[in-house]
Amino acid sequence: MPIHFAAHSRRRFLAQLAGGIAAVHSASWLEAAEAEQERWLLFSDTHIAADRTKVAREVNMAENLERAVKAAVAKGKGAKGVFVNGDCAFNTGEAGDYATFASLIEPLRQAGLPVHVTLGNHDHRENIRKGLREAGEQKVVLTEKQVSILEGAKANWFLLDTLELVNKTPGLLGEAQLEWLGKELDTRKDKAAIVMMHHNPDLKEKPSGLKDTARLWEVLAPRKQVKALFYGHSHTWKVEQHESGIHQINLPAVAYVFNQAMTNGWVEAELTAKQMTLQLNAFKEEFADNGKRRVLTWRS
Repeated sequence: MPIHFAAHSRRRFLAQLAGGIAAVHSASWLEAAEAEQERWLLFSDTHIAADRTKVAREVNMAENLERAVKAAVAKGKGAKGVFVNGDCAFNTGEAGDYATFASLIEPLRQAGLPVHVTLGNHDHRENIRKGLREAGEQKVVLTEKQVSILEGAKANWFLLDTLELVNKTPGLLGEAQLEWLGKELDTRKDKAAIVMMHHNPDLKEKPSGLKDTARLWEVLAPRKQVKALFYGHSHTWKVEQHESGIHQINLPAVAYVFNQAMTNGWVEAELTAKQMTLQLNAFKEEFADNGKRRVLTWRS
């Protein structure tokens, strides 16, 4: 059961839940657009507390999310939607955190932008599910994980769940989710596949990121339709390329940074059938990559 916040101006949803949260498996909500490109807005690590005045690392997280939302609404005309890649909540994913989070992203929904959410290690599955009202029978794909597929005109997005233990740093996909991912990728070979998860790939003996990174690459690398992997968790903006040719994009945090040499902010992504163009919207306007467009060509 994935988590999607419906845009108020769009009703192409298989289910509508209380509070504006829709739960579906694979949603082909996007227009079968003949436009040459489609655009998405990418957030990560918002760390919203129930208390809007909460400050961590000298940052008011609610104010930062409000700033990102305002900018995204201003630039969001024509975008297909917004992703928030995990750690929506501040620390242990309390119910009040999600209530505040939902109110802060409301302007996106009012602007016609659906919001699609993954879970990180500071989220809590049961709390984020509380209060949801099913509108008809829903198919639960993986009982223990929040997974979904968004089928776009230019690419299919695979949203994964790396939350293992709440408020514990490392993450885990697990064999059931990896098997599901491989099967779903194999049924969708006709267009680019983009994978999104919260935890960063991490092959260290004692990882602080994804514990089953090696197994993930076993699934992704040989499937040539997989073109890019997005992640967050480390609060760092970084673009690399795996030896397989898959692009790896570390999204910056909306909330705060761990290293003052880095920046917080959010990212725009424009897709065509053959490439993706990224633009960083940095809160530190003097940051070297701020506003620059970076073109990532898909591997063959």
